[in-house]
Amino acid sequence: MFCIRKNLPKYLLFAIGTSVPFVAAAQYSETDEPSARPVWVKQKAITEAFRFSVLTAPDDSEYVAPRALKIYDRRTAKLVQAFSNIDSGSPHVGANSLVTIVDANFDGQPDIMLAMDSGGAGPNNTASFYLYDPMGCRFVLDQKLSSLTQVRINRDRTISSFGRGGCCVYGEERYRYIGNQLTLVFSQVTEASNAEKATVTTGRRINGKMKYVTRTVMD
Repeated sequence: MFCIRKNLPKYLLFAIGTSVPFVAAAQYSETDEPSARPVWVKQKAITEAFRFSVLTAPDDSEYVAPRALKIYDRRTAKLVQAFSNIDSGSPHVGANSLVTIVDANFDGQPDIMLAMDSGGAGPNNTASFYLYDPMGCRFVLDQKLSSLTQVRINRDRTISSFGRGGCCVYGEERYRYIGNQLTLVFSQVTEASNAEKATVTTGRRINGKMKYVTRTVMD
């Protein structure tokens, strides 16, 4: 495996001659209706180096669930990387909009955000993040970032995650990449005990450690 760097900016590095992991064929019964079978859907999102296709499985709603991801070199149209056995719910986006291009770790490289689950009534929606590694010329799943809910990438180079537990508990966590590690730097959880009283616990990273303060808020 090697990367072509000549006459290309950093964000255009791509893998050539990469061994591609085998993606298992979609499993379905011959008696299934054609509309119930998984299909590959070309994604609207592209980068200057790559295009993407997602294996989608229909559910009982109007949405589909991603089951596998293929990454193609736009210049040669060759398959350069693939991820199989993706286990997800049905995110509330169109079948050709499951992939979004972001710079999740602020290194100037285009990363993949793959919509995974709507989160239900929470709404604690989730996504999987595949970060581009320019040294290895490949995308790598970031397990920790992918475990967060309602992720928002901020202009101040932080990443926010929002969540709700039922009607009365909600909060935010904020992260930074420190030494290439996703690190919690701020959190705030509000728990309402009744319509007039809530407990707010706020945490901030100070001198490398999270410090927490709890206060009671009256309406």
